Amino acid sequence: MNPVERVILAGDDAVLIPLFERLRGEPGVEVVALGNEDPDSLTSLVAMIGKLPYLGETGRGKAPAADLWICEDPWRKLAGTQPRIGFPEAELRWPKDGAPRPVRRGDPRARKEREQAPRPRPRAKAKEAPAEDLLGRSGTADFPRELQKEILRSKRYHLGFTLTVIRVVDPAGRALDEAAFRKEPLSGFPKREGRACDSWGLSREGYLLHLAPETLEQATTMRRRLEAALHGELTAMEEGSWQVYSGQARFPRDAEQAGDLLELALQRLERKIVAGAEGVEDDDS
Repeated sequence: MNPVERVILAGDDAVLIPLFERLRGEPGVEVVALGNEDPDSLTSLVAMIGKLPYLGETGRGKAPAADLWICEDPWRKLAGTQPRIGFPEAELRWPKDGAPRPVRRGDPRARKEREQAPRPRPRAKAKEAPAEDLLGRSGTADFPRELQKEILRSKRYHLGFTLTVIRVVDPAGRALDEAAFRKEPLSGFPKREGRACDSWGLSREGYLLHLAPETLEQATTMRRRLEAALHGELTAMEEGSWQVYSGQARFPRDAEQAGDLLELALQRLERKIVAGAEGVEDDDS
């Protein structure tokens, strides 16, 4: 078995996010950290949801060990002597949709290179989600984009919204993973319990995210309703006993930046999970 290559991506959203989305499904590659100088970047939200180390301003944050850095000029100094390539080189190394690497024109060896070049690995086709499955892939940029759009909309019209992060764990503290949420009865949960204007996200680590516009006054009631409904769905599963926990943050009451809202919701969620494991009731948002 080939060793897994540990990779750090550092750059702007426009080049980093598309490559990150591809590498998450690439065998033999593990993205171990993300970097972006913009504090309000999509990259920072993706890192937070995916539980990845985040390198903020160039030179800040401790980078984990890596086999390769894929980065732009401002980050090359932070990479030090570790192997590094730019994003254009990475696009050739991991081409979109398995496209073969381009061959130099006019080179007398071009034909031979084309004949001897290894054929690209076929990529497994992603299974299409059922029509009733509204879960986005928050480990990529889907949900972070929705969160940023909702902040802009709410500011423009002087409205508020509620961000809820939900986690399902068993008595041993093991979390329900993404695959379980992609199957019934959970895959249809958003359609059955959400509104048409709500947005949903799901991370590979099993964090279920819910964005509800204009729900500030009903936030606590909504959170309890979602927890109870999800717990009811889980009773149909054979894997065992599950506990549902959630953390909330409200715009603009709690924070006005996407990163601050998400961080607060995650902190409140983790606090409830710890309290639940210790047998202490914590019903704060």
